[in-house]
Amino acid sequence: MQYAKAKNRPGYQTSVGGKDWYRNFHKTSPQYKTNSARAVAHRRRKSGRAFLRGGDDMEFKLLYWYWLVFGMVLIMAEIFIPSFTIFWFGLAAILVAGVLLMWPDLAVSWQLFIWAIASCLFTFLWFKFFKPLMTDRTKAGISREAILGESGQVIKVPEQEKRGIVRFTTPLLGGDEWPFICDQDLAVGDRVTVMDISGNTLIVKKRDFK
Repeated sequence: MQYAKAKNRPGYQTSVGGKDWYRNFHKTSPQYKTNSARAVAHRRRKSGRAFLRGGDDMEFKLLYWYWLVFGMVLIMAEIFIPSFTIFWFGLAAILVAGVLLMWPDLAVSWQLFIWAIASCLFTFLWFKFFKPLMTDRTKAGISREAILGESGQVIKVPEQEKRGIVRFTTPLLGGDEWPFICDQDLAVGDRVTVMDISGNTLIVKKRDFK
């Protein structure tokens, strides 16, 4: 009907069939402007939802099992790098994997944010609260015989007149790192067993896994 009315308007015959004139006339109408504004707002809302979901057209998307494998690798790395800090980063990665199971469309940026915050939080809680409690419950004050046979990991090898350093998962006599001497060749990461104590120095031997 609107097209039929437009035929009677001046200038209708200035274009072939009047269709070009009507198209230009229609774009200037208030209804067309309103619909265009709504369309723009809808596209913006859709793009915002796509960002939270990680994007509909993203070429790269992290799945939950990526984080699960990453977390397990970090936890296993703690065996070879006994800092007891990497463990918490791995635990945070497993937490992100659990979050993705509940919200699989979570954006990658949010995943990285949760992992970073959780890693820092776990590490802070460990050093601030849990590690001091473990130190209080260690083998401080126990007999010499109870220490013998404990196993630790070499983090520094002996060099000439310098003693090596061994780290224990559970602190011995209130300390988790001890100087040691050994008559065997050792490398960083080797596991050793306490054989005797000489003053503040442990006498150890290389642990045989055969």
